[in-house]
Amino acid sequence: MIIEKLPQKFDENDVKIIKKNLGENIKKARLKVGLSQKELANMLHLKSATYISLIEGGHRGLSATTLYKIARITQESVKNFYLQGLI
Repeated sequence: MIIEKLPQKFDENDVKIIKKNLGENIKKARLKVGLSQKELANMLHLKSATYISLIEGGHRGLSATTLYKIARITQESVKNFYLQGLI
């Protein structure tokens, strides 16, 4: 089995694509469980829903801890947020 090597560094475009896909999957998972951005923000103990909006829009990254919390809240696997079409 041949495994392709990952690039030594991701370029800026790679990072944008990863953030965009991650954000879209977080939004799909949030909507799947019937939560608004404000409700999710409250469950994460955030002061506003703006942070969620920025993540879902692919304009902001998030910590592994926050992603884990979102996964728990939405009952999704963390890996599913990185893979297209699983949410």
